[in-house]
Amino acid sequence: MEQTKEKVFEFEPMHHFVEIEKVLLKDLKSAGGIVIPPTDEKAGVFKVVGAGPGFLTEHDLNRRVPMSVQVGDYVLVDVHQVMNVSYSGQDVFVVPESGIFGKIHFRTEIVAKA
Repeated sequence: MEQTKEKVFEFEPMHHFVEIEKVLLKDLKSAGGIVIPPTDEKAGVFKVVGAGPGFLTEHDLNRRVPMSVQVGDYVLVDVHQVMNVSYSGQDVFVVPESGIFGKIHFRTEIVAKA
């Protein structure tokens, strides 16, 4: 069982950046009973834990384009665009909104319990 670490700092994303956390998925089974592990080198499932206000438009710097995701959404992310920042044993994972392929709406409970 994983122990919860005390947070050293709070992170607030700015502009079009999104703070995410890796999601542990349950193993899926095929119709024939073969276990399919949820791994992919190019994309991963994450949960949004923070989101900036959006980016400013080029033509009108007083207008923001709102974010397409919000806290609590599950998203499919290009893992090559994820930035990991570590400070005092605390990790923060950040991705630009453009590194998110889309939202995921699970039909069944496939998120593993820690």
